[in-house]
Amino acid sequence: MHDGTTGVRRRLLDVTAKKFVDEYAPSSLTLPAADDARSLAGKLDGVAIVELYFGKSGDGRAYTQARILRDELGYRGKIRATGAVVVDCIGFMRRCGIDEIVLRDESDEQFAVAALERFSVLYQAAADVREPLSRRVKR
Repeated sequence: MHDGTTGVRRRLLDVTAKKFVDEYAPSSLTLPAADDARSLAGKLDGVAIVELYFGKSGDGRAYTQARILRDELGYRGKIRATGAVVVDCIGFMRRCGIDEIVLRDESDEQFAVAALERFSVLYQAAADVREPLSRRVKR
């Protein structure tokens, strides 16, 4: 776990606004994929951003970390995905509670925004939609 100022200007995909923004990264906490997110219990007060590192595209541990942060630890700050972020997985990252994504290749920006629009109806409850569709639709 790394806690400190990254001091790097990056282009971030804000999944809520569905657009890219330039940001000078403030102090954040970085959680490597091998670390258990539960180790942060009681240590998240005042932490604005938790960065989760995707080591390779097939590694799903950061998805689990995001869900633990949101569902078990009640973390409401921003969760940022870094590392081997694959555009095809951006929608799933949002469903797990990830707010911001740092792409390795800025040429993927238009595809990344389009990936957020891929599914118009979300059936299951998750970090981004707390109620399943069956409870959200009045019959």
